[in-house]
Amino acid sequence: MPVEPVQLLCRFINRAERWRRVRSYREMDRRGEGPIAAVSLHFPAENPAAQGRKIAFFSDAHYRGSARDRLKATELVRLITQFAPDYLISGGDLSAYACDLDRQRELLEALRGIPGPVRLAVPGNWECGKRWLPDEYWRDLYREYDFVWLENEWFDDGTVTFYGASDVNSGHLPPLHWPDVPRQRILLAHNPDTVIALDSPRKPRMPIPLALCGHTHGGQIRLPFFGAVLAASRYGRRFDYGLFVRSGTGDRMFLSSGLGQLSFPWRLGCRPEVLLITLTAPAADRRLKKL
Repeated sequence: MPVEPVQLLCRFINRAERWRRVRSYREMDRRGEGPIAAVSLHFPAENPAAQGRKIAFFSDAHYRGSARDRLKATELVRLITQFAPDYLISGGDLSAYACDLDRQRELLEALRGIPGPVRLAVPGNWECGKRWLPDEYWRDLYREYDFVWLENEWFDDGTVTFYGASDVNSGHLPPLHWPDVPRQRILLAHNPDTVIALDSPRKPRMPIPLALCGHTHGGQIRLPFFGAVLAASRYGRRFDYGLFVRSGTGDRMFLSSGLGQLSFPWRLGCRPEVLLITLTAPAADRRLKKL
């Protein structure tokens, strides 16, 4: 049964406090001098069969087809192709404005040219908020470019199970549950507030071994020694960017700064980025192993 919309509008303070940041924007391995940076991440695989699998994750493209957007798209394709991931994931908010809907095809066509990966996509608040579009618009659009659309559903390839959640503001967010099979489990949620809402206090709670998010743009404007000025989260600057670990369980959530910008047409101290993730043997994650 879906969670009631009135519940989803609440702030789950007690749940949010369980998640603490262990790596900030300044601590990330950010490489590249082009229009976007590549952030390299290593996470321990819970399933030995998933060791060595690679994931490329981008979010918040807000693509309008401008010259700057095309430069970003070219660099995005180059970085992902060089990384040669097993999975390529779009984390939502592909477009910027309704008048730019047709422009999305330019970016999706470029991404379709990357050889090899399984392609997955989840909705952002932008997609969930455009209810005047037919329900199947996004699914059909992504299918045309070889992406699988996940909205409150799983994708399982026998080694990794991805669960793509709807946006918390959609008012339709069923409780999280995983298939009863030994897999690497990864939650894809555009908004970090979605992860907090799914972190049910009921027992037994469903684990979130790894969650990948966007939405906040890293704050988009970050000041030295202060960080994000604002963050698009009901918890304020608590969840603006970085790697978070849940106390008591070791569940992990990574929140990316995304690719584009909206509201303000520029960024300050917060580079656009793509996440390049490798699943490793548990011993390789020495820093987090101590937590």
